[in-house]
Amino acid sequence: MARPLRIEYPGALYHITSRGNERGRIFSDERDRWHFLDVLSEKLEYYEVTLYAYVLMQNHWHLVARTAHANLSCFVHDVNGAYCTWYNLRHNRAGHLLQGRYRAIVMEEEGYLLSVSAYVHLNPARIKSMKARPVAERAEALADYAWSSYWDYTRALRRKRIPPIHCDVVWGELGVRTARAGRKAYREYIRGWLEKEGGNPLKELKRQSYLGGEEFGEMIEGLLFRDKEISSEILAHDAWRQRPSVPTVAAAAAAHLGLDAEALRQRARDTRGGRDLTMYVCRELAGAPLRVIGEHFGVKPAAVSLALKRVRQTLRSTRRFQRRAERVKAALIKILKT
Repeated sequence: MARPLRIEYPGALYHITSRGNERGRIFSDERDRWHFLDVLSEKLEYYEVTLYAYVLMQNHWHLVARTAHANLSCFVHDVNGAYCTWYNLRHNRAGHLLQGRYRAIVMEEEGYLLSVSAYVHLNPARIKSMKARPVAERAEALADYAWSSYWDYTRALRRKRIPPIHCDVVWGELGVRTARAGRKAYREYIRGWLEKEGGNPLKELKRQSYLGGEEFGEMIEGLLFRDKEISSEILAHDAWRQRPSVPTVAAAAAAHLGLDAEALRQRARDTRGGRDLTMYVCRELAGAPLRVIGEHFGVKPAAVSLALKRVRQTLRSTRRFQRRAERVKAALIKILKT
């Protein structure tokens, strides 16, 4: 069977999987898993990739992610390469840790993002030892599984907030406007899958490469057979989401924090960390590149990157700041979607 073709274009949404060589384990302990998440977080920022869901199993991983640029192969190879080099050194081993070729399915957001996120999060409940257990027990096992973004979708806080997960788009598919309502709705959605043994959305895969409706399929077929250019027609498939602009998010953040919007842009000292936090929510809610955020705040992309790192470090260590950031994001989501 021929290998599925790689489909790359700006704004593409993917389900990505990479497995251990000969189905061998790729994570031996917690330290391995935390290091993989550190690497993933770093590469998401560097390649400007938005992450919607992930799960780390013993011998493979899954991601649901969107690339801002046509750089999927570079992103995945860099993640796998950095992690495998570290793993081999740590465990004093040589040779291939992962199978030579990862799998990437490009998909249409509407109608697939929600179901594929559920498929990814349900992996720990589908292992052989779990399949015959009662629904309540399987749901509890999923809630307790630490190596999945299911925590981000169903809990207000987690012990270490990396990598950043963009839950609001998936929550929006469930018709909710706040993080609190989103967490409840998503738990119920997943339980529904467990109760009815929800199907596999990947069974709708076409040409081993994509998931989507007729119009989306025509676009992808055009790319596969090189009779269409990557143009505004392709980018238009992302337009319906209508992400807010950086100035819109920044203005809403300033108003919510009780700060002067111009003071945030001018590096005023009385913003009480609001400038860094505003850059963070611009990245989270607007999904904007570092360059665009930097242009708004009058700084270089490297300065934005440092600000985001400061926020994420504080999120990992300070529960009070975690709650503050969560409240700000929830409030802005409500404001921006009204």
